Amino acid sequence: LSLTAGARCAHDEQKTRYVQLQPLGLKDGNPDFGGSRESLWATRANLTYKFNDDVLAYFTRSAGFRFGSVNLTRGSSIFPRFFQPDKLINYEVGVKSTFWGGRARINVAGYYMKWRDFQLQVTDPGSGFTLGIINLGQAKIYGAEGQFSVQPIEGLELSVGASCKHAR
Repeated sequence: LSLTAGARCAHDEQKTRYVQLQPLGLKDGNPDFGGSRESLWATRANLTYKFNDDVLAYFTRSAGFRFGSVNLTRGSSIFPRFFQPDKLINYEVGVKSTFWGGRARINVAGYYMKWRDFQLQVTDPGSGFTLGIINLGQAKIYGAEGQFSVQPIEGLELSVGASCKHAR
């Protein structure tokens, strides 16, 4: 039985200055356009149990994030000036196994993710060309995956994998 845990704190500070390029040089558009300051944590815990040399089961809980920032927008844009960080929590359980003297392998896993305030890059319908980022709410993603491989003779490995996932 093995337990591994860890955490990471990241700090991000952004200051944005809007500058326009014009035929005769640079011109400050708005020297106080905005900025953001955030400290966020990413955590991970993993529990594994080795039944024997050939079979291992595990459970992982991990969390991650992407920082928010500033959308550089025009006055008539639909985008908010600031978008928020998004955060993801992931739960995964699985089994990894080998057999036939190490020449065959079966791995299976199932997972569930909860993604909050996820960031999505979209085009402003009013301009047709301006891109911005918005926070779109929540998503839940769950699925399973598996892989089988076998090495019937030296130098030849055959493998097949499959996955199924559902997001809402």
